[in-house]
Amino acid sequence: MRTLKSLALTVLAFGMLGSSGLAQVATLDLETGEKPPVPATTLTAGLGLAVLPEYEGSEDYKGAPILYVRNQWTSGQYVQFLGTTLSGNALPSNTWQAGPLLRYRAARDKVKNDRVDDMKKVDAAWELGGFAAFQYQHWNAKVEAAQDVADGHDGFLLTLSGGYTLPLPRAAMLNLSLSTTYADEDYMQAYFGVSAADAQRSRLKRYDADAGFKDISATALATFRFTPNWGLMAVLRLTALLGDAADSPVVDDEGSSSQLLAGAAVTYKF
Repeated sequence: MRTLKSLALTVLAFGMLGSSGLAQVATLDLETGEKPPVPATTLTAGLGLAVLPEYEGSEDYKGAPILYVRNQWTSGQYVQFLGTTLSGNALPSNTWQAGPLLRYRAARDKVKNDRVDDMKKVDAAWELGGFAAFQYQHWNAKVEAAQDVADGHDGFLLTLSGGYTLPLPRAAMLNLSLSTTYADEDYMQAYFGVSAADAQRSRLKRYDADAGFKDISATALATFRFTPNWGLMAVLRLTALLGDAADSPVVDDEGSSSQLLAGAAVTYKF
């Protein structure tokens, strides 16, 4: 497992070190669906609200703010913050992209479900890694790898995704994508395992969660431009937990393997 982690991170780091300039993010401009480079430096900001599971595997939902900030340079390089992820593309290429990412994952603590709440708290995590992406015409593919560096879940994640962008009238676009995430044993045990102490406190059965592909997701992302400056971004994601994640008592007995995320944000391009 450690060999897999090292290999994935080394490949991504090689892609980043082979580029020049400011490191920057997403495969597509979420505002326009266009590929870099763009004709001028632009700054876009957005604010909105999302509804998502209280924690991974929960059947209870909560609201959360959406913050979106993206700055793109004339070279085609750009930096972006979306939700809880800061990432950047360092390659001024229309086809290949690569760069670093930093993601914050909130703690699992003081949740509505009494039994899960009685389990040991999972501390907040800071996941550090990188991504590499390929884009051809309206098709795109991406791989990203990240390791917790803050002793939250202590785990490693590898996400594979691919999608298609459909241009729509009046400066609108729709991106449809599928993704799946591999999680190592540390991550799986932190969120889906039930230790002997947790079992005693929560009255859930003891459970060991092994490494494996933990989910598959389908995402629809739509953007609309009302004026040259004002726009709207909307996202809908359906996720199915798989394998040891779906079979965990945290999910199978107390939660749901079907997860939904929906959100919208108003955007402004300066």
